[in-house]
Amino acid sequence: MKSSSLASALLIAGLFIVLLIVGKNFLIPFAIAVVVWFMINALTEVFGRLKIKGKQLPNWFRLLLSTLTMLGFLFFVGELIQSNISAMSKAVPEYRVNVERILLDAQNALGIKEIPQITTLLNDLDLPKLISGLLNTLSALLGNAFLILIYVLFLIFEQTTFKKKIRALFPESEQFSQFNHILKRISEASMSYVGVKFITSSLTGFLSYFVLSIVGVDFAVFWAFLIFLLNFIPTVGSLIATAFPALLALVQFDTFQPALWVLIGVGAIQLIVG
Repeated sequence: MKSSSLASALLIAGLFIVLLIVGKNFLIPFAIAVVVWFMINALTEVFGRLKIKGKQLPNWFRLLLSTLTMLGFLFFVGELIQSNISAMSKAVPEYRVNVERILLDAQNALGIKEIPQITTLLNDLDLPKLISGLLNTLSALLGNAFLILIYVLFLIFEQTTFKKKIRALFPESEQFSQFNHILKRISEASMSYVGVKFITSSLTGFLSYFVLSIVGVDFAVFWAFLIFLLNFIPTVGSLIATAFPALLALVQFDTFQPALWVLIGVGAIQLIVG
């Protein structure tokens, strides 16, 4: 009995993994759509606190306003990423020269004539191709924008019938009440988490922009926005958000000092705000 249950569980797990792999072109846009839908509902709750002449805004107007706000934000993000990646692709040759100069200075400081492995790595490193691959990935994501929009609209229209469907699943009043209570607690906790993370991530990105601008790091707005996004990922996101601009400063300038200032400045902001 146990062996048959184990085999069934393994079969279900295998089918689930295959489904994720085969259906990734549909599941990834759907996952993004769910996040966007959740943010739209969170904004709707925020707009619900606004009052004009002592009256709340109509629910349909709040939903429309939050949807337009979210779509405008996503459009801004797409334009920001695309324009900065295009600019980065033009700056790649200069960065490559700086990397070669840094490695040469390090070899001279250590008294090493040449490291064959590093020379081979530099010859094989095709940064323009890597940037082009990143642009293609972005284009594919933007190409799914229409599908994501369809999913979001479907979720928005369907949410009006969620309560009726849940009621059909739990015909007994007590079970329905308990399930509603659980859903409400999950929603409140999730919105509280997103709200706190949004405030702290915004503050971190804003302060990091000033540090990057003072040091003179290229694409400071883009890196500040990336820091804002990555801070939604616990622990690892903060480390990556600190490392990325520091690495860019390392290849942009001829000395190690700017990268060190970025590492210390952004790292201190992450620590204090966190």
